[in-house]
Amino acid sequence: MSAVTTTISPAFERMQRILFEPFKLGNWFALGFSAFLASLAGGFNFNLPTNFNSNNDLPSEAGNWMHEHMAAVILIGAVLVVIVLAVGILCVWLGSRGRFMFLDNLVHDRYAVKEPWHRFREPANRLFGFTLATGFVAALFIGVVAALGVGAAFLIKPHFDTMSMWSAVLLITALVMLGAGLLLSVIAVLAVLHDLVPPIMYFKGFGPVDASRYLWTDLLRGRGWLFTKFYLMKGVLGLAGVTVVMMAGCLTCCFGFLPYLSSVLSLPVSVFLMHYTLEFLGQVDGTLRV
Repeated sequence: MSAVTTTISPAFERMQRILFEPFKLGNWFALGFSAFLASLAGGFNFNLPTNFNSNNDLPSEAGNWMHEHMAAVILIGAVLVVIVLAVGILCVWLGSRGRFMFLDNLVHDRYAVKEPWHRFREPANRLFGFTLATGFVAALFIGVVAALGVGAAFLIKPHFDTMSMWSAVLLITALVMLGAGLLLSVIAVLAVLHDLVPPIMYFKGFGPVDASRYLWTDLLRGRGWLFTKFYLMKGVLGLAGVTVVMMAGCLTCCFGFLPYLSSVLSLPVSVFLMHYTLEFLGQVDGTLRV
């Protein structure tokens, strides 16, 4: 049987042993804290209202006000951008430390916070810098692709009148699919790096660059389809876990969706998925075995 499926049962058994044998609420809150920090590595989201029905003239009035106070608008916008970037960078820094804390607790079956926080300062800072660098490169690449797409649209626009409808539709579809494919490729690369580089750093003692090189040359090369199946299975398992967590959050009158509490509530899912990743890596490379 494939390592994609044979690692499900051991991961589930380790999750049961860590969280339920025996069940101690205090341990859940301690382990949930490192899981919460680890989750910050993915950044943060703001949910903004999208419906404004109180005044139909509001958009025009807002546009007039912005035009009259353009300097203030630019200043406020710049301040907001700086604040959002600062909060995002802080989340990545905390998440980098949390990744190692959560991983170390699961490997050693414990619930420590203070000791791993200090012990993993150096590798976490290196991972933090690597995450920012790869994120910047990815954003730059996406920006270049978007700029090329806009440029191509302007070049093609004058020829639309001489093209048939189906030719225009096919051309636009091809450009959209190409852009979407590039975007999905970048997201996939970032997801794999975010998921697999920290365990390799932890077990091998590598820096993030050497861990990325090891991931490509020793793990991924020649095993592309195996890792594709692994992530497809992990996506299915994660979707099932999210469904259970959503139901549990609703049963707690939505208190389970609050930051940190959501990490505690979803511990079975996050612990299982982390162990599933570790078990899979151990099957692929014995030096990464827990």
